[in-house]
Amino acid sequence: LTGRLASAGVQRATAFRIELENVNADPCILPGITVVGIVNDTGTTPVMGLESFLYQSDRNVTMVVGAASSAVSRAVAVASPLFQIPQVSYSSTLAELSQTETYQYFSRVVPSDAFQGLLLANICAHYGWDRVATISTSDAYGSSIVESFTNQATRLGIRFLSSQSILPNVNNATDEGLLTAVGITKSSGARIVLLAMLLQDATNYFLAASAVGFTGADVTYIVSDGVAQDGLMVIDGEVSPTLVAAAGGIVGTTPRGASGPKWDAFQADWVTRDPNEYPGAGTTDINAFVPFTADAVQVVARAADRYLRDGGVWTSPQRGPELLVTLQDDTDFIGLTGLVTFDENGDREAIYDLVNLVPGSSTITIIGEISAEAGITIDVPAVFSSGSTTPPDAADRIYADYDDIEALVMVALSSVGILTTIVVSAIILFHYSTPAVKYASPRFIFVITLGLIVGYCNVFVWTGEPTDAMCMARPWVLILNFVLVFGPLYAKSCRMWWLMRQRKKTFAAKPIKDTTLSGFVLAYALLFLIPLVVWTAAFPLEADRVDDNPANDKVNIKCTGDNSTVFLGILLALGILSLLLGVLISFLNRNINDFFSELSYIGYTLYTVSITVIVVVPMLFILEDEPLAFYIVFVLGCIAANTAALIFLFFPKVYVVLIHPETNTLPVDDHGMLKVNRSN
Repeated sequence: LTGRLASAGVQRATAFRIELENVNADPCILPGITVVGIVNDTGTTPVMGLESFLYQSDRNVTMVVGAASSAVSRAVAVASPLFQIPQVSYSSTLAELSQTETYQYFSRVVPSDAFQGLLLANICAHYGWDRVATISTSDAYGSSIVESFTNQATRLGIRFLSSQSILPNVNNATDEGLLTAVGITKSSGARIVLLAMLLQDATNYFLAASAVGFTGADVTYIVSDGVAQDGLMVIDGEVSPTLVAAAGGIVGTTPRGASGPKWDAFQADWVTRDPNEYPGAGTTDINAFVPFTADAVQVVARAADRYLRDGGVWTSPQRGPELLVTLQDDTDFIGLTGLVTFDENGDREAIYDLVNLVPGSSTITIIGEISAEAGITIDVPAVFSSGSTTPPDAADRIYADYDDIEALVMVALSSVGILTTIVVSAIILFHYSTPAVKYASPRFIFVITLGLIVGYCNVFVWTGEPTDAMCMARPWVLILNFVLVFGPLYAKSCRMWWLMRQRKKTFAAKPIKDTTLSGFVLAYALLFLIPLVVWTAAFPLEADRVDDNPANDKVNIKCTGDNSTVFLGILLALGILSLLLGVLISFLNRNINDFFSELSYIGYTLYTVSITVIVVVPMLFILEDEPLAFYIVFVLGCIAANTAALIFLFFPKVYVVLIHPETNTLPVDDHGMLKVNRSN
């Protein structure tokens, strides 16, 4: 019994004939007896399959090989006990057929779909896919695979974005129900899709999916053995470029394929056969279930041989039950597909080949092996629909990328800030010896401008898909930005306060050298750098996919790490204390002339930075689950704070040295005395 599966069904029928010839030529199997085979076309429908079986039973057949389709095999398996005719299928994998109380006379040389669906779910877990969609035909084959897949996937914590069912045996790719199922699955946002159906339905599916743009790098298909066949890419005997492009990258399972000397001999014989006499033969393109068909023929022939050798009587009314016992209990031989034995349910051991269709290829390749007992063994990395061997994510990875408009704006603004800071630094350097620059501690000015440049560079470690290195660079860039700006700023302000304090006491002041003041800056920096170093060394941040996005089809890519909240809290507390220190320094310098203390400008800077922190930090906590909004708020906050410091600390100096150079002198009172206090 075989079906209407184009070249696949034709090749299986031919394999049946060739293996019967081999049985009849083997003197060790049924010597002196010629086995006659009857081939019927089931049309891949249960009704025609049952009619074919009844036709064969009227001709007193001993055993049945087939059918291919699970739905057809089920119909025959219901009837076969009535006639006591054992049935051996070569490709029916429906899990329900393992129920021996209902399908007592049914056996198969392929594993049950109960294992295939389970193993397909295990494949998803292996590649880290935590959300999927399913599309299957509503027949027994598709439904049983999806049922076992769903049960195992649920146990593994995999979520379902969509589950669609289509009618089997659709006539073309424009079927309304098929297009609707494709459209719903696409709109669900699914990037990993399980496809469970037979070959012709799968061909129509990929044509429909290609027409609506649900193929290519953005979607990966996990497919059952009914789909994972070379015939998937063939239309009217020709390889279809559309199907090759649409199906590229599929990963799936097929029952462990044929191998070894027996298979080599079978292939060598197959390619020499005249296709006019043996349709489908004479080619190296052999359907995956051809060797299973040959093994099924060997199963029934060897069972009959054992029955007769054990004294069985061919005309006995107990022939059927006795044949069934020896077939299921005593079958044990090396066939084209390896060791053939049956368990108590008449099932073959569940070992599958893990297969992959490399994009651009029309040939399914074996990349490993998978079983419930041994797990997954990968011999060759799968090439996915993107053309990469890196497994795609099951969800849309959300982060600010360089091609996002938000990122483009942030990068542009930060770049303007960097260029402006460089220009300002050049102007100050050119006027290095003038009073407005000289009395503002020029060495520290350049450290501050370096800090501002680092601050604008925050955008570059926050744009693009996060990596472990980017994650750990983020706190470093932010802290260096803060330390390099406020450390020198506080240091030179403290120096001015100290000088004025000494001047009041002794009417003379011993200057504090820049080298001495650098120690203050270093000590200030170490307050932040020590916890940062501990954090980096002991609990480094890592890029991770965090399933906290409100949308089911999206996953946030974030930087996470042990105790990260603790260290962020420590650094935030130090930052707040630092700002309070700035307020104190400003208060102590309140009576010193702005020319020396820059009190007004420091105050404006502190005010702007403080307001930015007060506004931005709570918003960041609120927007934690929205990476793009988080990115915009954080980067804008960095730009605002650094721009405020640039404007308030340096633009007044640029204004003096470029626009009003006549004011670029030391402040003196009416008597020509240096005016160091505001009250002077």
